[in-house]
Amino acid sequence: MSRNRESKWRLPTLASYQGQYFYMALVLIMVLVAFAWVGLQYVKTTSGEQILRINMRAEIEEEVDALLQELRDIQGVLGNHLIEPGKRSGSDIRHRLQDIENKFAAVSVKLGELNGGGDQQLQAFIPVAKLSDFKNEITSFLHISGNSILRFPGIYIIQTDMRPKSRVILEALDGIGGEMVQRKNGSDFTHLIYQARHTWQQLQSEVNLLVANRFSVFSDNPEMGIDDGVRNIDDYL
Repeated sequence: MSRNRESKWRLPTLASYQGQYFYMALVLIMVLVAFAWVGLQYVKTTSGEQILRINMRAEIEEEVDALLQELRDIQGVLGNHLIEPGKRSGSDIRHRLQDIENKFAAVSVKLGELNGGGDQQLQAFIPVAKLSDFKNEITSFLHISGNSILRFPGIYIIQTDMRPKSRVILEALDGIGGEMVQRKNGSDFTHLIYQARHTWQQLQSEVNLLVANRFSVFSDNPEMGIDDGVRNIDDYL
Protein backbone atom coordinates (compact mmCIF):
# COMPACT_ATOMS: atom_id res chain seq x y z
CA MET A 1 0.00 0.00 0.00
CA SER A 2 2.82 2.42 0.79
CA ARG A 3 4.47 1.73 -2.55
CA ASN A 4 1.18 2.47 -4.40
CA ARG A 5 0.88 5.77 -2.61
CA GLU A 6 4.47 6.66 -3.44
CA SER A 7 3.90 5.82 -7.11
CA LYS A 8 1.15 8.46 -7.46
CA TRP A 9 2.09 11.47 -9.66
CA ARG A 10 3.09 14.63 -7.84
CA LEU A 11 3.93 18.13 -9.07
CA PRO A 12 7.64 18.49 -9.40
CA THR A 13 9.36 20.93 -7.14
CA LEU A 14 11.50 23.85 -8.18
CA ALA A 15 14.43 22.16 -6.59
CA SER A 16 14.61 19.74 -9.48
CA TYR A 17 15.42 20.50 -13.12
CA GLN A 18 12.22 18.79 -14.09
CA GLY A 19 10.20 21.13 -11.90
CA GLN A 20 12.01 24.22 -13.16
CA TYR A 21 11.35 23.32 -16.81
CA PHE A 22 7.78 22.43 -16.04
CA TYR A 23 6.94 25.70 -14.31
CA MET A 24 8.81 27.71 -16.93
CA ALA A 25 6.76 26.07 -19.70
CA LEU A 26 3.58 26.63 -17.70
CA VAL A 27 4.34 30.35 -17.31
CA LEU A 28 5.11 30.67 -21.03
CA ILE A 29 1.83 28.96 -21.91
CA MET A 30 -0.08 31.31 -19.62
CA VAL A 31 1.67 34.33 -21.12
CA LEU A 32 0.88 33.13 -24.65
CA VAL A 33 -2.74 32.52 -23.71
CA ALA A 34 -2.95 36.01 -22.18
CA PHE A 35 -1.42 37.58 -25.31
CA ALA A 36 -3.79 35.59 -27.51
CA TRP A 37 -6.79 36.72 -25.45
CA VAL A 38 -5.69 40.37 -25.51
CA GLY A 39 -5.08 40.14 -29.26
CA LEU A 40 -8.48 38.59 -29.81
CA GLN A 41 -10.17 41.35 -27.83
CA TYR A 42 -8.20 43.98 -29.75
CA VAL A 43 -9.20 42.44 -33.07
CA LYS A 44 -12.84 42.33 -31.99
CA THR A 45 -12.76 45.94 -30.82
CA THR A 46 -10.89 47.17 -33.88
CA SER A 47 -13.10 45.23 -36.25
CA GLY A 48 -16.20 46.59 -34.54
CA GLU A 49 -14.89 50.15 -34.78
CA GLN A 50 -13.96 49.67 -38.43
CA ILE A 51 -17.41 48.31 -39.21
CA LEU A 52 -19.00 51.26 -37.41
CA ARG A 53 -16.76 53.70 -39.31
CA ILE A 54 -17.58 52.05 -42.62
CA ASN A 55 -21.29 52.16 -41.89
CA MET A 56 -21.08 55.75 -40.68
CA ARG A 57 -19.09 56.80 -43.73
CA ALA A 58 -21.62 55.15 -46.05
CA GLU A 59 -24.43 56.88 -44.17
CA ILE A 60 -22.67 60.24 -44.42
CA GLU A 61 -22.06 59.77 -48.15
CA GLU A 62 -25.77 59.09 -48.68
CA GLU A 63 -26.70 62.17 -46.67
CA VAL A 64 -24.22 64.32 -48.60
CA ASP A 65 -25.57 63.07 -51.94
CA ALA A 66 -29.11 63.87 -50.80
CA LEU A 67 -28.06 67.36 -49.67
CA LEU A 68 -26.25 68.05 -52.93
CA GLN A 69 -29.41 67.07 -54.77
CA GLU A 70 -31.37 69.49 -52.58
CA LEU A 71 -28.91 72.24 -53.51
CA ARG A 72 -29.41 71.43 -57.19
CA ASP A 73 -33.17 71.63 -56.63
CA ILE A 74 -32.69 75.02 -54.96
CA GLN A 75 -30.73 76.14 -58.01
CA GLY A 76 -33.67 75.23 -60.24
CA VAL A 77 -36.10 76.98 -57.91
CA LEU A 78 -33.97 80.15 -58.01
CA GLY A 79 -33.91 80.04 -61.81
CA ASN A 80 -37.69 79.80 -61.91
CA HIS A 81 -37.94 82.53 -59.29
CA LEU A 82 -35.93 84.86 -61.52
CA ILE A 83 -38.30 84.22 -64.43
CA GLU A 84 -41.49 84.24 -62.34
CA PRO A 85 -40.78 86.05 -59.04
CA GLY A 86 -44.25 85.54 -57.61
CA LYS A 87 -44.52 81.81 -58.33
CA ARG A 88 -42.55 80.66 -55.28
CA SER A 89 -42.53 82.33 -51.89
CA GLY A 90 -39.19 83.81 -50.88
CA SER A 91 -39.76 82.74 -47.28
CA ASP A 92 -40.23 79.15 -48.45
CA ILE A 93 -36.87 79.26 -50.24
CA ARG A 94 -35.19 80.74 -47.17
CA HIS A 95 -36.74 78.02 -45.01
CA ARG A 96 -35.38 75.31 -47.32
CA LEU A 97 -31.92 76.92 -47.25
CA GLN A 98 -31.94 77.05 -43.45
CA ASP A 99 -32.99 73.40 -43.34
CA ILE A 100 -30.15 72.43 -45.70
CA GLU A 101 -27.65 74.43 -43.64
CA ASN A 102 -28.77 72.64 -40.46
CA LYS A 103 -28.44 69.25 -42.16
CA PHE A 104 -24.94 70.07 -43.42
CA ALA A 105 -23.96 71.17 -39.92
CA ALA A 106 -25.21 67.84 -38.53
CA VAL A 107 -23.21 65.93 -41.14
CA SER A 108 -20.15 68.01 -40.26
CA VAL A 109 -20.51 66.93 -36.62
CA LYS A 110 -20.63 63.30 -37.74
CA LEU A 111 -17.46 63.86 -39.74
CA GLY A 112 -15.82 65.19 -36.61
CA GLU A 113 -16.71 61.94 -34.86
CA LEU A 114 -15.48 59.91 -37.81
CA ASN A 115 -11.74 59.45 -37.40
CA GLY A 116 -11.40 62.72 -35.51
CA GLY A 117 -12.49 64.75 -38.52
CA GLY A 118 -9.62 63.40 -40.58
CA ASP A 119 -11.72 62.17 -43.48
CA GLN A 120 -10.68 64.93 -45.85
CA GLN A 121 -12.35 63.31 -48.85
CA LEU A 122 -15.79 63.79 -47.37
CA GLN A 123 -14.90 67.01 -45.58
CA ALA A 124 -14.21 68.63 -48.95
CA PHE A 125 -17.85 68.16 -49.92
CA ILE A 126 -19.18 69.94 -46.84
CA PRO A 127 -17.93 73.55 -46.76
CA VAL A 128 -20.27 74.51 -43.92
CA ALA A 129 -18.63 77.90 -43.50
CA LYS A 130 -19.37 78.74 -47.14
CA LEU A 131 -23.01 77.70 -46.81
CA SER A 132 -23.72 80.71 -44.63
CA ASP A 133 -22.24 83.05 -47.26
CA PHE A 134 -24.20 81.19 -49.93
CA LYS A 135 -27.41 81.67 -47.96
CA ASN A 136 -26.69 85.40 -47.54
CA GLU A 137 -26.10 85.76 -51.28
CA ILE A 138 -29.38 84.01 -52.05
CA THR A 139 -31.18 86.25 -49.55
CA SER A 140 -29.78 89.26 -51.39
CA PHE A 141 -30.80 87.69 -54.69
CA LEU A 142 -34.35 87.14 -53.45
CA HIS A 143 -34.52 90.76 -52.34
CA ILE A 144 -33.41 91.97 -55.77
CA SER A 145 -35.51 89.52 -57.77
CA GLY A 146 -38.59 90.42 -55.75
CA ASN A 147 -38.31 94.10 -56.68
CA SER A 148 -38.68 94.95 -60.37
CA ILE A 149 -36.97 98.30 -59.86
CA LEU A 150 -33.86 96.62 -58.47
CA ARG A 151 -34.04 93.75 -60.95
CA PHE A 152 -34.31 95.97 -64.03
CA PRO A 153 -32.50 99.33 -63.74
CA GLY A 154 -34.39 100.54 -66.82
CA ILE A 155 -37.63 100.45 -64.84
CA TYR A 156 -36.00 102.49 -62.08
CA ILE A 157 -34.87 105.11 -64.59
CA ILE A 158 -38.35 105.26 -66.10
CA GLN A 159 -40.12 105.66 -62.76
CA THR A 160 -37.71 108.03 -61.03
CA ASP A 161 -36.40 110.11 -63.92
CA MET A 162 -38.32 109.84 -67.18
CA ARG A 163 -41.90 109.89 -65.91
CA PRO A 164 -41.52 112.94 -63.63
CA LYS A 165 -39.75 114.90 -66.36
CA SER A 166 -42.26 113.73 -68.93
CA ARG A 167 -45.09 114.85 -66.67
CA VAL A 168 -43.52 118.32 -66.42
CA ILE A 169 -43.15 118.53 -70.19
CA LEU A 170 -46.73 117.40 -70.80
CA GLU A 171 -48.07 119.89 -68.26
CA ALA A 172 -46.08 122.66 -69.92
CA LEU A 173 -47.40 121.71 -73.35
CA ASP A 174 -50.95 121.58 -71.99
CA GLY A 175 -50.49 125.04 -70.49
CA ILE A 176 -49.17 126.47 -73.74
CA GLY A 177 -51.94 124.78 -75.69
CA GLY A 178 -54.55 126.23 -73.36
CA GLU A 179 -53.18 129.73 -73.87
CA MET A 180 -53.11 129.29 -77.65
CA VAL A 181 -56.76 128.21 -77.68
CA GLN A 182 -57.72 131.52 -76.09
CA ARG A 183 -55.94 133.43 -78.83
CA LYS A 184 -57.70 133.98 -82.10
CA ASN A 185 -54.66 133.40 -84.31
CA GLY A 186 -53.21 130.48 -82.33
CA SER A 187 -55.20 127.60 -83.78
CA ASP A 188 -52.43 126.44 -86.13
CA PHE A 189 -49.83 126.65 -83.39
CA THR A 190 -52.16 124.85 -80.99
CA HIS A 191 -52.38 121.92 -83.39
CA LEU A 192 -48.58 121.69 -83.49
CA ILE A 193 -48.42 121.77 -79.71
CA TYR A 194 -50.91 118.93 -79.33
CA GLN A 195 -49.11 117.01 -82.04
CA ALA A 196 -45.83 117.47 -80.18
CA ARG A 197 -47.56 116.38 -76.96
CA HIS A 198 -48.88 113.24 -78.64
CA THR A 199 -45.45 112.48 -80.12
CA TRP A 200 -43.75 112.90 -76.77
CA GLN A 201 -46.30 110.71 -74.99
CA GLN A 202 -45.99 108.13 -77.74
CA LEU A 203 -42.20 108.12 -77.34
CA GLN A 204 -42.52 107.57 -73.60
CA SER A 205 -44.96 104.70 -74.14
CA GLU A 206 -42.62 103.15 -76.69
CA VAL A 207 -39.84 103.14 -74.10
CA ASN A 208 -42.16 101.62 -71.48
CA LEU A 209 -43.26 98.88 -73.85
CA LEU A 210 -39.67 98.24 -74.95
CA VAL A 211 -38.48 97.72 -71.38
CA ALA A 212 -41.49 95.59 -70.45
CA ASN A 213 -41.33 93.40 -73.56
CA ARG A 214 -37.55 93.11 -73.43
CA PHE A 215 -37.68 91.44 -70.02
CA SER A 216 -41.12 89.85 -70.44
CA VAL A 217 -42.28 91.42 -67.21
CA PHE A 218 -44.51 94.35 -66.30
CA SER A 219 -44.66 93.88 -62.56
CA ASP A 220 -44.11 91.40 -59.76
CA ASN A 221 -47.87 91.49 -59.18
CA PRO A 222 -49.85 90.10 -62.16
CA GLU A 223 -52.78 92.48 -61.60
CA MET A 224 -50.48 95.48 -61.43
CA GLY A 225 -48.67 94.18 -64.49
CA ILE A 226 -51.91 94.04 -66.48
CA ASP A 227 -52.86 97.54 -65.30
CA ASP A 228 -49.45 98.87 -66.33
CA GLY A 229 -49.78 97.20 -69.71
CA VAL A 230 -53.23 98.69 -70.29
CA ARG A 231 -52.00 102.12 -69.23
CA ASN A 232 -49.03 101.88 -71.59
CA ILE A 233 -51.31 100.95 -74.47
CA ASP A 234 -53.72 103.79 -73.61
CA ASP A 235 -50.82 106.23 -73.51
CA TYR A 236 -49.54 104.89 -76.80
CA LEU A 237 -52.91 105.25 -78.50
